[in-house]
Amino acid sequence: MKPMFVSIIVATLWIGCNSAAIAESRIPIDQFPIKGSYGFDWLNPIKAKCIKIDSKLSAKFQGCDYSKNYSFGLGYDTYSCKISSHSEYIILKTKAQCQKTLETMQANAE
Repeated sequence: MKPMFVSIIVATLWIGCNSAAIAESRIPIDQFPIKGSYGFDWLNPIKAKCIKIDSKLSAKFQGCDYSKNYSFGLGYDTYSCKISSHSEYIILKTKAQCQKTLETMQANAE
């Protein structure tokens, strides 16, 4: 019983932390790191552009979800990282993947 109790306390403490930082520190080996990757704010498609994800931006993420083979049908692995109800970044491993995904999203919106 004591290990379960300790696990509950630890889980509770983790919930109070920055979930993007948690996601960054617990990335499985088949995924890529968020910082240093490229992304765009897909909730603002007109102004969206691919940018390198740095510590300042990643600190704003409320949480990130990893998707295998997503990226608007292109088959790239992505993260979706929410900042607010008006801002959410799609993050890809390379700048080229980011640009192709952004262009595909914008073409589908026309």
